[in-house]
Amino acid sequence: MTLSDKRHAGSVNTSAIPHPEDLELTNKWEIIHQDQKLATAFFGRPVGEDNLKNLYGLPAATFEQLALSLPWESVYNDSGVILRHSCWLTTAGCICKYYYSPKEWQPSPCPDWLNTFTDKVLSLCGVTDRPHGINCNLFDDGIQALGWHSDNEPLFGQMKSFRSIISLSLGADRLFEIRRNLAKDTMEVNLSSGDLLIMTGFAQKFFQHRITYDPSVRKRRFNFTWRFLHHNHICAHAGTQVYNDFLIPS
Repeated sequence: MTLSDKRHAGSVNTSAIPHPEDLELTNKWEIIHQDQKLATAFFGRPVGEDNLKNLYGLPAATFEQLALSLPWESVYNDSGVILRHSCWLTTAGCICKYYYSPKEWQPSPCPDWLNTFTDKVLSLCGVTDRPHGINCNLFDDGIQALGWHSDNEPLFGQMKSFRSIISLSLGADRLFEIRRNLAKDTMEVNLSSGDLLIMTGFAQKFFQHRITYDPSVRKRRFNFTWRFLHHNHICAHAGTQVYNDFLIPS
């Protein structure tokens, strides 16, 4: 994660976040953007591919082979061009479907190796509550991208209370951009293999993000995003407590 590459166009509020007395970020975590008025923050932790084996217990090549075995489905545009490949994984018996793009994604059980991997990721974030959903995206190259959007679907409860999304990038470096809803000014950060990103507070209510189009990129990129869910009423987890605090990584 090349945080020094981020560009702030316009005014950025970096004065505080809702719980400034708890904010003690080390050099492992850096603040990409924070806004007290909008109760929003973006945190990044640059890890790097060379450190993948030490931090996650898996060399990058091994992880890629495991990741390729997931139940990927291709996402197409109206012209039949593949935009990316995606899959929706759930844990602990969660049966919640994910409606997006404009598809109904059926849940697939998270494999054991990814459950173990999740434990390591959550530990790096200082999170003890376990999310029940993992949205996975695979981009074959830089031609495949993801346009401006917010992860504000009802399943994630992002519009009514604080929610956090934990994101991990593996593979090719890609440019990640953030903006206030429909604004022209943007912030950007280069996400490298092994980098962690946390979007917390009302990030999905007031901000949009995207992965940019870059035809010079020839390598694959995997993105795993761990989601705390507002469970469907027919799910066994309906009505259970979900993580709804402002996540400050430790």
